[in-house]
Amino acid sequence: MEVVRGPGIPADSLDDLVDRPGSGLGLRIARQVARAHGGELLGESPGREGHATTFVLTVTR
Repeated sequence: MEVVRGPGIPADSLDDLVDRPGSGLGLRIARQVARAHGGELLGESPGREGHATTFVLTVTR
C-alpha cells in the first residue's frame, strides 16, 4: 500500500486519475499489471487528506 499525504481523492475518481493524460504512467502501469494477474488497483481517501493506493492480487495454491 502506498500512502500519499495531501488533498484526498474520492475512491470513485481513481479511474479518472489513472486515465487522465499527463498524470504519469505509474498508476496506469500498476493497474494493468494487477489486472493481468487477476487483481485490481484500489484507491481509498479517508476524510479530506491523504490517499492510499492498494495493489491487490489473489494467491491460489
